[in-house]
Amino acid sequence: MAEIEIRVTDIITIEQTQYRVIGYRAGLFSLCEMNIQKLNILLYSANDLLSWVQDGSVRVEKAFRPEERMPAHESIEYQKRKKLLHFVVQNYGPMYENLCSKIPKPELYALAKDLNILPNTMWRTIRKFLQSGFDMIAVADGRSMRTGKRAAYSHIKKAGRPPENSLGKGVPLTDEVKAHFEEATRNFLSGRVTSKKAAYGDMIRRHYTYKEETSEGIRICILPENQRPTLVQFENYSRAKISQEQLDEAKTSAREQRNNKRLLLSDNLQGVMGPGDLWEVDECEIDLSLVSVENPSVTVGRPIVYVMIDVYTRMIVAYSVAFDNNSVLGITNCFLNLLDDKQELCNRFGIQIGANEWPSKILPLRLRSDYGAEYISHAMDTICCKLGVAKELVSPATGSLKGQVEQLFHQIHAAQNSLLEGKGLIEKRYDSNHHQEATLNIQEFEAVLLTYIVGHNRKYMEKYPLTKDMRQQNVEPCPIDLWKYGVSLNGSPRPITNEVMFRHSLLLPVKASVGRAGITFKGLFYINLQDEALLRDMYLASTHGKKKLESACIDPRNIGHLYYIREGKLMTASLNYKKTGMKEYEGMTLSEYNALHNKKKDDDAIGRETNLQMDIAIRDRQAKIVSEAQKRHLSPSTENLRVNRATEKKARAQQMPIIPKEETVIETAAVQSLPKKGNGPILPVSASDALREFNEEEFDE
Repeated sequence: MAEIEIRVTDIITIEQTQYRVIGYRAGLFSLCEMNIQKLNILLYSANDLLSWVQDGSVRVEKAFRPEERMPAHESIEYQKRKKLLHFVVQNYGPMYENLCSKIPKPELYALAKDLNILPNTMWRTIRKFLQSGFDMIAVADGRSMRTGKRAAYSHIKKAGRPPENSLGKGVPLTDEVKAHFEEATRNFLSGRVTSKKAAYGDMIRRHYTYKEETSEGIRICILPENQRPTLVQFENYSRAKISQEQLDEAKTSAREQRNNKRLLLSDNLQGVMGPGDLWEVDECEIDLSLVSVENPSVTVGRPIVYVMIDVYTRMIVAYSVAFDNNSVLGITNCFLNLLDDKQELCNRFGIQIGANEWPSKILPLRLRSDYGAEYISHAMDTICCKLGVAKELVSPATGSLKGQVEQLFHQIHAAQNSLLEGKGLIEKRYDSNHHQEATLNIQEFEAVLLTYIVGHNRKYMEKYPLTKDMRQQNVEPCPIDLWKYGVSLNGSPRPITNEVMFRHSLLLPVKASVGRAGITFKGLFYINLQDEALLRDMYLASTHGKKKLESACIDPRNIGHLYYIREGKLMTASLNYKKTGMKEYEGMTLSEYNALHNKKKDDDAIGRETNLQMDIAIRDRQAKIVSEAQKRHLSPSTENLRVNRATEKKARAQQMPIIPKEETVIETAAVQSLPKKGNGPILPVSASDALREFNEEEFDE
């Protein structure tokens, strides 16, 4: 007789009910009922089971396990279930009979709660685990076990719920329809503004329309709903075909996608050697409408804020508030703020700060910016070269590479928006009345901004990456303390030693010359009567010609003055008001004058062309007259020249009388007739009547 063997995980069939052997101890087998939705565990004597197997009333099947399979990826839920089942095996095995008893199980429920597993899910997981013979795959998500691709569906009828009417909507996804969907998907990915609805509409127009002749002409008609795919079908198809990376790249750009998803292997302090080593600069249009300082009833629009921030300490070292956007004027205003005594500046706005709290008159070694028009301009290159500042440009569409200043503008808006709501805040909504609600002028806004800057430089920065030495020295992560620590460790930033040369470096270099009329620049005349060397060059210009004025610069904000260096001193030449029209240019900006100057150049070019055409026409007419005269040339005599000249002179004079001969009789309504003896009052008469009356009187006498 064959030996009978029963092992754990074997399947025992008792009266057509299958049980899984889940444990053995002290002559007892623990069986878990299979193929039911309830956990049912029974204990049977080993002797009874063996005798039943021998007489054939019970059948034993050896557990069949396919080759070991593991999920393609262990999800968080799968890991939670593994932890739960490990606890069950450790605390309720090997018989597990207590799982079905009424004994309280606080530890099990507490663990399930910590793992965020609902009680029903907990019992279902345990049941599947025991019924499967401790197979972890039984509790894994079936989707994680898939390998390879699914078999292609053969669509005979449209998938989805039954139609609401007899005809229905949409069509089965045949190969032809899929080809149309592929074309529409490529159309959707071809442009940033192309929507799925627009791509779907183009697809319908190309493939699901027909032409119909009517009395009014040919009309394009769309196929019925049950003969064309629906928008939902196309959206579902494209959603399955387009990955998130493809969508991001198509609707933003590959560069922006790489920037947003790049690995953060470092931070912006990498390679920064203390305060003043690297500054970031940028400008921002503030979402606030301002009113005029002179006339508060007039709206002037948004202010433009330029900011320089030290990367090492996060301190705002300079700022400017103006209306110049993407302009060299705005960045030079920010540079000029470096010269201001910050304590005195804050006192003007009623803000109290310490003497050394906000450093002034310093320069960075490096200045980081984006590819804004002012930062890549020749003027900016000249300024940085003169000041000895290395310019660093971050790649386009990668604003996070200068994230310190970018984040600052977000913080400024977040801090002020709730305060300025209803007072000119631009909310970018269709019902925003920011221009009508504008309240602050640019000076008041500067006071608001300056208050924020002072607070920013004092704020505790929780996420600043403090070094070990900073922590040992109890350095607080706020800009002021970090500045002091950095100066003590790496030395002070580069100071501005020559204020005159610094200001001159910020001016715009121009091409000017010295002549007898003074300094000339684009048709403007400047004079400095206090500069004897200039006057001497003007005098020598009559002999040696004009001389180029080296180091000539101008402030684009006001062309009323021109600046140059003479023996290390900054000299100022003003417009010569004695020259016609020069006084009218006082206070004009360079851009305004350039517009007038360029228009004058265009007008001059048109005038020269007109004059050339006129000269040609005059010359042609004159040539014809001379040619006609030459045809009658008779070799005139030179005798009696004086008499002939007098005769010709008299004839010429008679040809040009002051009063033509046919108009020698002039009627004048203002002439009055002479009074007759004994007549009444004098009445106005015409000249002819007066002459006739005079002749009649002579005849009567």
